[in-house]
Amino acid sequence: MEFDTRAVIKSSVKGFLASFPGLASWVQVWDEHESEEMKRRIDRFWEAFKFEVERNDSRFKELRDKISTIMDSLDVLESAVHVARHETSDKKVQALVHITVNAILSELPRDHKLNLIESIESLNEGDLNILSLFDNGRTWKVENLPGAMDRSKMGDLIASISKLESRGLIGQTSSKSSVTSDSWWGDANDWYNQWKRRYYEALPFGNILLRLAK
Repeated sequence: MEFDTRAVIKSSVKGFLASFPGLASWVQVWDEHESEEMKRRIDRFWEAFKFEVERNDSRFKELRDKISTIMDSLDVLESAVHVARHETSDKKVQALVHITVNAILSELPRDHKLNLIESIESLNEGDLNILSLFDNGRTWKVENLPGAMDRSKMGDLIASISKLESRGLIGQTSSKSSVTSDSWWGDANDWYNQWKRRYYEALPFGNILLRLAK
């Protein structure tokens, strides 16, 4: 859900609560809690960002005469802070900081940099964990991915794979081998068995995200 849509819904809920004298105080508590949480999340982002900037001090100094690069960088930084304001996962914030710093320092086009920030925003920790398995050009058969052999957990794995695929981060591929082996029980055309037989690898955009997230 987009943040502006959330804001409309949130405003509606607050308006409803405020219409009841016994619940009006909830709105104040909600606002105070949100303000404190948002400040804490932004502070967490800046603390990690400062550390990465200091670690890459010499590379940032090289940008001082590149005005267009600096202006693009401000757009990327603004987008990253917007994501950080609403992010609860420490792992995602760390990945966000690394991608922001490395994207700013890269020669990637502005739109590519912003797409990287949007991609991190759309993924959860589970998605990032699955994506990280494709680092260094690895190809994975779905049945060998974590949770694939447990039918009850396959739904979460499929959701992550589908999300990564829809963002252009991974894609279906071949086994990269002349010899393949398939093993399943029951109907070979069952959805579970069909998914287990698929192979995936990181696409170019996925490889860029994986590289910049380090």
